[in-house]
Amino acid sequence: MLAEAADRARVAATVGTLVLARAVDEPALTDRLCAAAIKYLSPR
Repeated sequence: MLAEAADRARVAATVGTLVLARAVDEPALTDRLCAAAIKYLSPR
């Protein structure tokens, strides 16, 4: 059950990042958003 919640959180974070990255009209900020999401979602 906890693993399922973690999976859903990862999907939500990924989708949220993609929505923000597409909405931003500044390539540098888009790159930083994506890099932050990858860092956050990477296994530790």
